[in-house]
Amino acid sequence: MKALNDLLAEFKSTDFWQKVNFEETFNSLLFLKSAAGRQILIKKYNEFNYKIPEPKKYCIGKTVGENRIYHKKPKTIRDFLEDE
Repeated sequence: MKALNDLLAEFKSTDFWQKVNFEETFNSLLFLKSAAGRQILIKKYNEFNYKIPEPKKYCIGKTVGENRIYHKKPKTIRDFLEDE
Protein backbone atom coordinates (compact mmCIF):
# COMPACT_ATOMS: atom_id res chain seq x y z
CA MET A 1 0.00 0.00 0.00
CA LYS A 2 2.89 2.37 0.71
CA ALA A 3 4.26 1.94 -2.83
CA LEU A 4 0.81 2.52 -4.33
CA ASN A 5 0.21 5.63 -2.22
CA ASP A 6 3.62 7.03 -3.19
CA LEU A 7 2.91 6.47 -6.90
CA LEU A 8 -0.55 8.02 -6.58
CA ALA A 9 0.91 11.03 -4.78
CA GLU A 10 3.37 11.66 -7.61
CA PHE A 11 1.14 10.77 -10.59
CA LYS A 12 -2.21 12.12 -9.41
CA SER A 13 -4.36 11.48 -12.47
CA THR A 14 -6.76 8.66 -11.63
CA ASP A 15 -7.80 8.56 -15.28
CA PHE A 16 -4.19 7.71 -16.16
CA TRP A 17 -4.09 4.82 -13.70
CA GLN A 18 -7.36 3.42 -15.05
CA LYS A 19 -6.19 3.49 -18.67
CA VAL A 20 -2.46 2.74 -18.46
CA ASN A 21 -1.42 -0.55 -20.02
CA PHE A 22 2.10 -1.91 -19.72
CA GLU A 23 3.45 -4.39 -22.27
CA GLU A 24 4.78 -6.68 -19.56
CA THR A 25 3.57 -7.69 -16.12
CA PHE A 26 5.54 -6.78 -13.03
CA ASN A 27 5.95 -8.84 -9.88
CA SER A 28 5.39 -5.83 -7.68
CA LEU A 29 4.58 -2.13 -7.75
CA LEU A 30 8.02 -1.57 -6.29
CA PHE A 31 9.40 -2.09 -9.80
CA LEU A 32 7.72 1.19 -10.83
CA LYS A 33 9.62 2.97 -8.07
CA SER A 34 13.00 1.68 -9.33
CA ALA A 35 15.05 3.61 -11.90
CA ALA A 36 14.04 1.43 -14.88
CA GLY A 37 10.38 1.27 -13.86
CA ARG A 38 10.31 5.00 -13.19
CA GLN A 39 11.49 5.72 -16.76
CA ILE A 40 8.72 3.52 -18.17
CA LEU A 41 6.11 5.15 -15.93
CA ILE A 42 7.22 8.71 -16.77
CA LYS A 43 7.16 7.90 -20.49
CA LYS A 44 3.64 6.46 -20.25
CA TYR A 45 2.45 9.43 -18.17
CA ASN A 46 3.87 11.95 -20.65
CA GLU A 47 2.28 10.08 -23.58
CA PHE A 48 -1.06 10.08 -21.77
CA ASN A 49 -0.94 13.82 -21.03
CA TYR A 50 0.36 14.90 -24.46
CA LYS A 51 -1.85 17.48 -26.15
CA ILE A 52 -1.67 17.76 -29.92
CA PRO A 53 -0.83 21.37 -30.79
CA GLU A 54 -3.27 23.30 -32.95
CA PRO A 55 -2.09 23.76 -36.56
CA LYS A 56 -0.94 27.25 -37.46
CA LYS A 57 -3.21 29.25 -39.73
CA TYR A 58 -1.57 31.57 -42.22
CA CYS A 59 -3.35 34.56 -43.69
CA ILE A 60 -2.14 34.99 -47.25
CA GLY A 61 -4.09 38.15 -47.80
CA LYS A 62 -5.97 39.57 -50.74
CA THR A 63 -4.82 38.73 -54.25
CA VAL A 64 -4.00 41.57 -56.59
CA GLY A 65 -4.31 41.59 -60.38
CA GLU A 66 -5.83 39.23 -62.87
CA ASN A 67 -5.21 35.51 -63.13
CA ARG A 68 -2.80 34.64 -65.88
CA ILE A 69 -3.60 31.81 -68.28
CA TYR A 70 -0.60 29.68 -69.14
CA HIS A 71 -0.57 27.87 -72.45
CA LYS A 72 0.96 24.45 -72.51
CA LYS A 73 3.82 24.12 -74.96
CA PRO A 74 3.79 20.92 -77.02
CA LYS A 75 6.41 18.48 -75.84
CA THR A 76 5.71 15.63 -78.22
CA ILE A 77 4.65 15.37 -81.85
CA ARG A 78 1.21 14.18 -80.76
CA ASP A 79 0.75 17.30 -78.58
CA PHE A 80 1.82 19.47 -81.50
CA LEU A 81 -0.66 17.82 -83.88
CA GLU A 82 -3.57 17.93 -81.36
CA ASP A 83 -3.19 21.69 -80.87
CA GLU A 84 -3.94 22.42 -84.50
